[in-house]
Amino acid sequence: MVVTIYSRQGCGCCRKAKDVIEGFRGRYSLQLEEVDVDRSAELKERYGNEVPVVEVGGQVRFRGKVDRVMFERLLRAEGASA
Repeated sequence: MVVTIYSRQGCGCCRKAKDVIEGFRGRYSLQLEEVDVDRSAELKERYGNEVPVVEVGGQVRFRGKVDRVMFERLLRAEGASA
């Protein structure tokens, strides 16, 4: 399952979100993609100060913070391989 995190350099909340996601890579088959919103005017305008924004399976699921419990529930519901 593809998990995309839209973030920016130096963002502490983005680092925390990535750490939460990384914590599940051993239990679930996840492909993590990181996108720096500051490298695209369109993404910078779309997400502004809402980073991190996390997409799971192509749908935005989290903004600002990734809740560990909700993330795991989502992975189970989406059928990510455990």
